[in-house]
Amino acid sequence: MQTDDATAPSVRDLNRGCYDSPHSGVGMEFDPLELANPGRRVVLHECGFLRSLDWWMFPNTVSPFWRLYYNSVAGHQVVFPGHTVALEPGHVVLIPEGNSFDSRGDTPVNHFWLTFSLCFAVRRPGPIVVPADREAIAEIGRISAAFDGIGRGDRLLAYHGSQALLHRLVVEIREHLWPGERSIALARAVHEMRRRFAEPIHIPDIAAYAGLSQRSLSDHFQKEYHCSPGHFLNKLRIGEAAGMLVRTSASLDTIAQATGFADRFYLSRVFKRMTGKTPASYRKQHARTPTEA
Repeated sequence: MQTDDATAPSVRDLNRGCYDSPHSGVGMEFDPLELANPGRRVVLHECGFLRSLDWWMFPNTVSPFWRLYYNSVAGHQVVFPGHTVALEPGHVVLIPEGNSFDSRGDTPVNHFWLTFSLCFAVRRPGPIVVPADREAIAEIGRISAAFDGIGRGDRLLAYHGSQALLHRLVVEIREHLWPGERSIALARAVHEMRRRFAEPIHIPDIAAYAGLSQRSLSDHFQKEYHCSPGHFLNKLRIGEAAGMLVRTSASLDTIAQATGFADRFYLSRVFKRMTGKTPASYRKQHARTPTEA
């Protein structure tokens, strides 16, 4: 296994796969979850580049986040039920949240990936293969050049380059994204959650505001966001809590109160479950590298 530092742990030792939490352990970490701010349509969780990845074996993956892969050298594959997509220099592969797949590769390749969320309801199609045009390849090259080690490098360049790449691709694949029929009631529920996430609101209140039963609200969320209403609300709250940990020196008690959690202990439990880190470790890691706006 080749790494950028002979004394560092191997990628295999560090890599958590980025499948339960939004961060893999071998990439640059940014926002851990979707944000409450409705102005942010694309939220970047992680950007990664490995110059000679020769072990990429993760079976039975169901990622709760969108994934983007690009390899400048052929040799690795993403295997879905019924078909296989090769990672090759001629195209970018996007995998929407909730798709089941295997990652396969044991030959050295330059491996680039992004983990992100789209903050609007979309269809959940299978993998989307997008031809890699000259501009996309050049952008990926600039982002990759920002790395000077495993998960290390110029965060500002990597962040803004990744956001630019994602916004270009979202426009390009928009025909794959939009649901055929949008739910006005669900839109009302989501708007109310984003507006009142800091309050001690309850899911029955949201359902009543949207004019739905709790069961119907849950069905709408499962269909369009692939999660329960409670999980969606916690994602908003934890996303905001993560931002406060980085942007401010507020105590956990203050952050819990500002993000709708009953107390710091409940905030800490949910934060660890959804991000893979404690609030303290997240703040320490990102203290000198605030989330880029």
